[in-house]
Amino acid sequence: TLKETGDVTESTGARANLRWRPSPTAWLSVEALTQQSRGRVQDTDRKGLTAVYEWTYFAWQPSLRYLLLEERNGLTGDALKRQTLLFQVRREFR
Repeated sequence: TLKETGDVTESTGARANLRWRPSPTAWLSVEALTQQSRGRVQDTDRKGLTAVYEWTYFAWQPSLRYLLLEERNGLTGDALKRQTLLFQVRREFR
């Protein structure tokens, strides 16, 4: 319950993930989510997906990450779709 308006917002959602090791030096992770929030002052639908591929090459640890987020505001009609692709290389010193 919001103090200013007395409105009650209800949220429901789900999240699922999978992690798979296709080779001894690589990992693939996938995560999906959905969330809905409803009330007088908030009406939001959010869906997203994250996929990450990581592998090891000697001391190097490259990774490729993809993120997708879709969000819709039912009160204003605004919609947002964000896609991100990130390549990263780490090196561990021991």
